[in-house]
Amino acid sequence: MNLLRSETGKILVESHRGAETVAPPNSWAAIMAGAEAGADLIEVDVQLAADGVPVIYHNYRLPDGAWVRATPSAALIGMDVGDGKPPPLLGEVLEWLAGQSVGLTLDVKNGFGMGVAPFAHVLQEIEQAGVAGKIMLAAWDHMGLLWAKRHMPALTARALLRGNPLDLVAIAARAEVDAVALSYDLIDQSDVEALHEVGIAVVLAELWEPNFRYAIDLGVDVVSWGDPAEAIFALQAQGTR
Repeated sequence: MNLLRSETGKILVESHRGAETVAPPNSWAAIMAGAEAGADLIEVDVQLAADGVPVIYHNYRLPDGAWVRATPSAALIGMDVGDGKPPPLLGEVLEWLAGQSVGLTLDVKNGFGMGVAPFAHVLQEIEQAGVAGKIMLAAWDHMGLLWAKRHMPALTARALLRGNPLDLVAIAARAEVDAVALSYDLIDQSDVEALHEVGIAVVLAELWEPNFRYAIDLGVDVVSWGDPAEAIFALQAQGTR
């Protein structure tokens, strides 16, 4: 997956949680909204149900307090995530993705001691769908990302970070990732430049305001935003789309 602005000639727009400000987050409606708006990437959260089926859902707990990981996927069919439909299954989303030009970012949720199991099940689904080249795998667990990248080199790996690490380049190199997501309030242009020097793309994440001028000035490669149409319009107006 080509992410670097120096190669694409533009800042890519990632539609966060499907398109969370225009439709229920991580819903089919949000995924469709992101694609229809012209996003380059659609980001969703994925975790395992009790039977090992990857489902698109952000919180570790369901509204009734039950853990997603302790709930069979069949029990989720009766849920309504806000668009009149249950949480999408990853397999269904990947089947849809195969016929699309958009890329898909999968934020893998493997907290509370789940180890690499979520990564393994996600990779199995990606392999079955034959869409590894369209996938960016993102996670806070850099060891899990490393495991996934070594098992499926064709996918793009992105390390999620919160804070201001002493040596971003070393972290990225150790995790063997293709991209790093840096937080809006802690990103520094020198870090962007250092990562670019070794061919690692930078995603500007956790925006809480539409400050797309900042993304341009920093020289990032991807901006993640809940309303992709708004981001695309703003970047086009400033000549970076």
